[in-house]
Amino acid sequence: MSTKSTVGDFLRKIDELEAQAMALKEHRDLLNEEAKKQAEKRDALNLEHKKLREEIAHYKSERDQANQKVSEFKKERLDLKTELDAKRQQYSQTQDRVKGLLSKTSMSKGETERQIKALDWKIQTNSLSKAEEDSIINQIKLLEQQNLIQKEASSLKDKAVTSKAEFVALQIRNNDIKDKMAEHVAQGQEYHKKMLEKIKEAEETKDRADKAHQEFVRLREEADAEHEKYSEFIKQINAVNLEIRMLQENTRKRREDAVIDAQADTAYKKMKEKKKLTFEEFQALVKRGRI
Repeated sequence: MSTKSTVGDFLRKIDELEAQAMALKEHRDLLNEEAKKQAEKRDALNLEHKKLREEIAHYKSERDQANQKVSEFKKERLDLKTELDAKRQQYSQTQDRVKGLLSKTSMSKGETERQIKALDWKIQTNSLSKAEEDSIINQIKLLEQQNLIQKEASSLKDKAVTSKAEFVALQIRNNDIKDKMAEHVAQGQEYHKKMLEKIKEAEETKDRADKAHQEFVRLREEADAEHEKYSEFIKQINAVNLEIRMLQENTRKRREDAVIDAQADTAYKKMKEKKKLTFEEFQALVKRGRI
């Protein structure tokens, strides 16, 4: 600025600078406020993302537990299949033996026993010849042989019934395990589905958080740039204020010098006229080197 500039010129310059600085400051503060909102949004989204990751871990753990139970049920069913096959084979073999034994008899066990009793009673209550008695005894022996076969068949039938009951019990147990396995398979699938949904939600939330952070960084950088401009204007204002102070100081000094010069002239005249000087007049002469 020209050396002939007045304080008024400087003050008008300060007004212009302050107006521009204030606009920059307001814009900077607005940017910082927006950056703060983006930071809060980012932090909230990051917190939400953390909670979603915890939910993902929970569903993954539940899914893995359900899958582990399915694996255990599969192994249990595999073991049961071996038992079922053994019981089925045992039952089939027993049935075949029963059929084989019964094929050797022509009547039921009850009928055989009835005929044995009838023949035995006939021997005891009738007077028979030796030949007749031997014939009946032979018949009884044949019937007793059949009775033994029938008793063995009956015993095997009981075993077959037991085997059948055990086989059915194993089937029921196998079906129960099958139902439980299906239930856990469904649970595992449901947990896996929820986990995938939460993963997608977490990814979207993380993406939003990253965008909020990027916007925060952009706004802060823009605010910092505005602050730099604002600081430059403040430096210019301070420089102008310094020029005002220097101008005021020079004006004050010129006024003081004019007063001292006037005092020195007056004192010099009085000194020539041998008049008494005041202390201020004497100082003025000294400052001007006139004595």
